[in-house]
Amino acid sequence: MSRALLAWSVYDLANTLVYAVVMTAYFTPHLIRLTGDRSLLSLGFVAASLLAGLISPLAGVAAETSGRLRRDFILSALLTGLAAGALAFTEVPGLLVALYVVTFVGYQTSLVYYNSMIVDVARPGRIGWASGFGTALGYVGGPIGLAGAWALERTLGFREGGLYLCAAVAFLLLSVPSFVWVRPVRVRRGPVRPLAEWRRAWAGIRAAFGDRATRDFYVGNFFCQDALNAVLICVSDFVMNGLGFSGGERTTLLLAANLLALPAGLALGAACDRRGARGPYLLSAVALLLAILVPQFPMPREAQILAIALPGAVGMGGIQLAGRKWLVDLCAGRPVEGPFGVYGLTNKFSILGVVLYSAVADAFGTPRAGVFVPAAMLLVGIAFLRRVRAQRPR
Repeated sequence: MSRALLAWSVYDLANTLVYAVVMTAYFTPHLIRLTGDRSLLSLGFVAASLLAGLISPLAGVAAETSGRLRRDFILSALLTGLAAGALAFTEVPGLLVALYVVTFVGYQTSLVYYNSMIVDVARPGRIGWASGFGTALGYVGGPIGLAGAWALERTLGFREGGLYLCAAVAFLLLSVPSFVWVRPVRVRRGPVRPLAEWRRAWAGIRAAFGDRATRDFYVGNFFCQDALNAVLICVSDFVMNGLGFSGGERTTLLLAANLLALPAGLALGAACDRRGARGPYLLSAVALLLAILVPQFPMPREAQILAIALPGAVGMGGIQLAGRKWLVDLCAGRPVEGPFGVYGLTNKFSILGVVLYSAVADAFGTPRAGVFVPAAMLLVGIAFLRRVRAQRPR
């Protein structure tokens, strides 16, 4: 394994750590505790997703035009870490949401550049394995972050602010290898002109949606990613306020899911190289659907944790890595920055899941009703993706 591939993969560990601690485990219950409902959370997530979605296509084509992929990646990662750390210094709900928006936008924009660099660190025929290794190593970050946060919370009495700050520092330190050793080879073509780049981005979106296979992939990915985002953002609320988990049981669940995502990611990545990404993606979407629906039935707590963690790990890892590999195959050797910008648009405009989850959960008085929203979106996404023919692996 090359040093560049290892450094690239470690960034996945870094961003998963900060996402698991800040966005998945602590921010949602923290904000609900401060405000008493889920409306401000929904507003913040909508704003973050819309802004990240608007920036994503522009970021992709601008990187392709300027050749400054590495610089823009570093800037967006630094923005993520600084904004996440700033969450530690306020308890004002509006300001917390504003910083959450900045953290989310920086995090998602960095992934446009990060995903594009996969063709620079992996050999042809090994892109699926590299994607799987990055995703698998990334989900090591979740258990590390959650275990560290739990230890700081239990032994030193850290509250959310201290945990946000520690997660941000860890994220920035773990990002350094990718800043130093991942050096994409790009030909600098000229300066970035915002209006021209917007026109190119819009032309790229129209071209992508003009081809049926590409359109069905983007639409299906949108719905599946929407469901995944809703699950990641709202899982703490669902298991604690819907299923009655304690904080310790919530942490056990998240640790188990993230640890199981490591072997799942490696296996699914290798399968993408051998057989193409279509099968692993659909398998992952079905697994996530099972993780949502099966725990609704009465069962012992240990069985509930396993019923969420095991298929949830496959869904968490597979949708991300197989989607990335599937898009590379669809590009068939063409530049990938622009397509990954559109891919980022479909990932980041996924606002329906969290908004509708919050509305349904508040209307029925329980998060157990809200989880049927991401379940329905997974079914729609699977229907579109099944229409896309398998691509020859690159």
